[in-house]
Amino acid sequence: MNLSDDPMLHAWDRSLFEAAMWNSPDAVIVTTTELELPGPRILYANPAFCRMTGYEVEELLGQTPRMLQGPETDPKVLEALRESLICQEPFLGSTINYRKDGIPYQVEWSISHVRDKADNRALYVSIQRVVNANSARLQHMEAILRAAPVGLMLTGPGGLIESANKIAEQAFGYLPGKLKGVPVDMLVPEKFRAQHPHHRHDFARDPKARLMMPQRELQGQRQDRSLFPLEVGLAPITIDGVPHTLASVIDISERKKTEQSMAFHAQLQASLAAFGQAGLKGASLNELYRQTVELTINLFGFEAALLVELDSSRHQGTVVAATSTLNIVWPENLTLNGDMLATAAMENSECAIDELPSTLRETLKKWPQLTKALCIPIQEPNRCWGLLYVFNKGQTPLNDSGLQGLSSLTHTLASATRRERDQRERRQVTHLQSIAGQMANLGGWSYDAQSNKLHFSDEVCDIHELPYGSRLTFDEALAFYLPKHQQRIAERGRACISTGMPFDEEAEILTAKGNQRLVRVIGACISDEANAVFKVQGAFQDITDQRRVEQSLVHSQERFRQLSEAMPTIVWTADADGRLDYANRRLQEVTGISNGVLLEGKWIHALHPDDVARCKKVWGDAVATQKNYHIDFRLYHKSDNYYRWYRVSAVPALDEHGQVNKWYGSGLDIHDRKVLEEELTQSANTLTQTLESITDGFFTLDRHWNFQYFNIEAERLLAKPRDVVLNQPLWGIFPEITGSHAGDEFRQAMTEQATRHFEYFFAVLDTWLEIHAYPSNKGLSVYFRDVTDRKRSEAQIEFLAFHDTLTHLPNRRLFQKRLDSIITTQHKTKAYAGVMLIDLDHFKVLNDTWGHNRGDQLLKAVARRLESLENDGLHVARLGGDEFTVLLEHLSPLQEEATHQLQLAAERVRALLNEPYETESLGMRRTCSIGATLVGLDSDSLEEVMKRLDLALYDVKHRNRNAVVLFDPVMQAKADARAWLEGGILAGIQANEFIPYYQPKIDSSGRCVGAEALVRWLHPEKGLIPPGDFIPIAEEIGLIGILGKEIFKKVCEQMAHWMKLNVLGDLEISVNVSVRQFHEGDFVNDVVTVINETGIDPTKLQFEVTETLLLDKLEQTVERMHALRKLGISFALDDFGTGYSSLAYLKQLPLDVLKIDQSFVKDLPDDSNDVAIVQTIIALANSLGLDVLAEGVETVEIQDFLIQEHCYVFQGYLYSRPLSPKDFEHYLKTIATVNPANQ
Repeated sequence: MNLSDDPMLHAWDRSLFEAAMWNSPDAVIVTTTELELPGPRILYANPAFCRMTGYEVEELLGQTPRMLQGPETDPKVLEALRESLICQEPFLGSTINYRKDGIPYQVEWSISHVRDKADNRALYVSIQRVVNANSARLQHMEAILRAAPVGLMLTGPGGLIESANKIAEQAFGYLPGKLKGVPVDMLVPEKFRAQHPHHRHDFARDPKARLMMPQRELQGQRQDRSLFPLEVGLAPITIDGVPHTLASVIDISERKKTEQSMAFHAQLQASLAAFGQAGLKGASLNELYRQTVELTINLFGFEAALLVELDSSRHQGTVVAATSTLNIVWPENLTLNGDMLATAAMENSECAIDELPSTLRETLKKWPQLTKALCIPIQEPNRCWGLLYVFNKGQTPLNDSGLQGLSSLTHTLASATRRERDQRERRQVTHLQSIAGQMANLGGWSYDAQSNKLHFSDEVCDIHELPYGSRLTFDEALAFYLPKHQQRIAERGRACISTGMPFDEEAEILTAKGNQRLVRVIGACISDEANAVFKVQGAFQDITDQRRVEQSLVHSQERFRQLSEAMPTIVWTADADGRLDYANRRLQEVTGISNGVLLEGKWIHALHPDDVARCKKVWGDAVATQKNYHIDFRLYHKSDNYYRWYRVSAVPALDEHGQVNKWYGSGLDIHDRKVLEEELTQSANTLTQTLESITDGFFTLDRHWNFQYFNIEAERLLAKPRDVVLNQPLWGIFPEITGSHAGDEFRQAMTEQATRHFEYFFAVLDTWLEIHAYPSNKGLSVYFRDVTDRKRSEAQIEFLAFHDTLTHLPNRRLFQKRLDSIITTQHKTKAYAGVMLIDLDHFKVLNDTWGHNRGDQLLKAVARRLESLENDGLHVARLGGDEFTVLLEHLSPLQEEATHQLQLAAERVRALLNEPYETESLGMRRTCSIGATLVGLDSDSLEEVMKRLDLALYDVKHRNRNAVVLFDPVMQAKADARAWLEGGILAGIQANEFIPYYQPKIDSSGRCVGAEALVRWLHPEKGLIPPGDFIPIAEEIGLIGILGKEIFKKVCEQMAHWMKLNVLGDLEISVNVSVRQFHEGDFVNDVVTVINETGIDPTKLQFEVTETLLLDKLEQTVERMHALRKLGISFALDDFGTGYSSLAYLKQLPLDVLKIDQSFVKDLPDDSNDVAIVQTIIALANSLGLDVLAEGVETVEIQDFLIQEHCYVFQGYLYSRPLSPKDFEHYLKTIATVNPANQ
């Protein structure tokens, strides 16, 4: 349907209803009453309805309100609405509608059935209002949300979050208040987001509460797109009749981490137990090595693992096991000399983390993701026999429990390998002992009584340093013994030979080479069946070294006791079963416990009661596992009568079979250090509490850029939980600052040890931070705070200082700054720049007729069009009012070509602004005037450029506007002349330089019937200045009234003078009165005063006024004209036909003469248009009873035509130019002699 043809719409255009509802805060529409599809049509919509729906009025008129419905619109409400309308009953309801941009909104409305009595038409009037967050129930709900201990979010039927408490905002990583208005679907991971609206619709159809429980564990997506586990509960709730959903959420990340940690520890313990059992069951070393590296990969998640066995120098290593997920080919041997990582691990007996070891960099160069390595020493009590290298992508993600697990794995490996080596050594010893037993004859001797010869085995020959196979007599063998032993050995030997008595003796011999040795000789006889001794044999052993060791041991034990007694610390020993058997004097001095009491086990009474159970358990575990013993406990000081802290350690001493045969321990007084540690801990806790409570974010970095501390405010400001940040590098957690201004500042603070203060825009969080970094020998301490609001305020202030608040274009200040910058750099660029000054034509008229709101809309539309030029390198600005500027840079260095470029650009701008403003919904076409000038290459200035722009614009506005004018030097000359005139007019008035000249008025008979007084400026230097040069300026600067009053007074004085000379006769002198002068408050009184002062006859005075007098204050004009007319003054309407000619007004004015303007006279009688106009004016004057005077008569032909048309009074150069008073007197005398009628 064509809307313009709709009679209903025309009826509403004439209605007063629109005026009443236009400013209503509620949305109002009026529709027809058709209920059949497509339904009622909209006849009227007020601005509030347009703002609510996002549609323009033109888009709504003629349409059905069904266009606002959508998938969430409740069909039940629509059905109830239809039933009410059928019954012609008022309806109140609420549902969801959709804006033009697709955004849903909850609306409540009332619809009434009305009838227009004027044309008996039925209409529907609907008043609507958006249900928003200002609802009292919603505010109450927000209070409940804030107090809830869990995260709560309230969503509307369209899925938009209407309210959320702080816990929910933090869970999803949003700043306070920023979650409101976010679609709830955005909190769902992207891969599930498409299905989520269906779940919401299912819940809306079946709105039953769904409790929060572990079975409802889901995934959420934070604002930074990271995912996290959460539990969700849902409950339906109705607010203001609108169905909502209340969702409760809990971030269960920490619980999941705890569960994962517990699972990891359970798996770790089970794996270590299985690994230990494999060692106990006799698994080979190679099998244990293989299991170790595989557990490192499978259990701890590393990418690669390498087990190296060290040689005795610990400078070389053999790879005994290796594995990886990357198919790495490992070397068989490693050179560990210079490997700082291996050195640190071996020297400190603990794991070390560093860059890749140099010996493996070539091997791993194909895998750049492996940047760091973890090295764990395989440590036995008295030696480090191997190293376990592990590698991971990026940084090693192990926490303390992971490191402890790795340490447990290596300790279990060390125990298993030590046990396997001990068993292997025992088997070797047993084997050697078996061999020695089988070969006892080789280590023995025998004596044959019949041959009196001794037979030595090879070992015995070695002991005597004799050749193998040597056979000696009894006496020869006896000779090897030292003299002091010979008799005893001889007696024992002969006794054995004679009586069969065995012997076992120790004695010293002197070998064949003269070496003295201590030997043990054993002998026994072998008898025959008759018990007759026929052979003696035995063993012979060199016990020199054994005896030396035994003596050394005795000496060592003595020295140990002496040293332990001299030690200031407690020294103690225990047997293999853990029973203390010795303590030095320090224990007795401290506790009063002697060695006798110690043996009874009563030393335990010296411990603090709270430490007894712990000490027994740890000591029992150490004895059972044969591992080193370390513990801190409090020991009673008898002399001081209080307990002091001691650090007690013990190591087991093993025998040749690897079994513990002794424990050696010590106790060190650490009480002062312990107290200090507690104080430091308390201080650290106090400091931590302080740092947690401050309103600034705070974190510390070590020298390797790893986070060591991260307070709760830092978590909030940087949206990172501390458990993710701690022990991780700054560049890994916040990669976006790498290479940024903040990154440079941090590095400078660290390397130069200099405090740095700076501001940084953290784009990821859209946040400005004020940062203070303080260096120390341990790293950096960083304080920071959110200054986003301050920065935005500063930016807003900066914007307001340099931009126009209405159009948001750069303002005069920024324009002048840019122009000044261009002027300053012109001498460098050697290229011209151009400037345009744009003025919207008749903008004031638009404001006055359409209102300032309409004018502001036009200014914004013009600004948007000009902004489109900035893509072409033009800079636009609004100076104020309706004036805009455009800057062009990089024009040609040639002036002529640059001028042409500027002209084309200005014409393009004019064409752009002259296009109809239809897309802006203004429905109008406007024109503009543009003045333009080039910026000189040398010695130009802002002031001079602006002057040239003003002159160019002034020129175009005085050329009927809607054009482009480039500055020309002639304009400057005119401007200078004008400036001189503006300054000289008032001075000329004061100096009495303005005088009236008189132009005669001649009738058809040639008689002079009067004269028009015309002002002339007789300047002492410039001579006679014509009125066309100064009258318009006097009008513009407001001096025309003063000048008119001065001239009127002089004319009256001149008339009085002529009356005395009897020159005037019946001549009438006319004086021009400007509109400004006529409407001055005391004009009539001033006229009366001058007439009275000069004594002239007012009937000989005529005032000439222009048609502009009729434009304003018509009643006052008529009143004053009548007042003056009563004095006898007549009136002539000057320049008739060139201005505001209205017959209705002419009837009201007491006029006497119509003066035909010379513009209609000069081309008579040839110009048919002028002929028609003149004939009309004469006819009009005759019909009104007015006289007619024609101006500008310069030829007899024109005069004759006018007489023919019944115009009988003339004025023009045909008769005379304007004359000075003296010349006018002379003119009257001359014309009197020529024409007797003038006498």
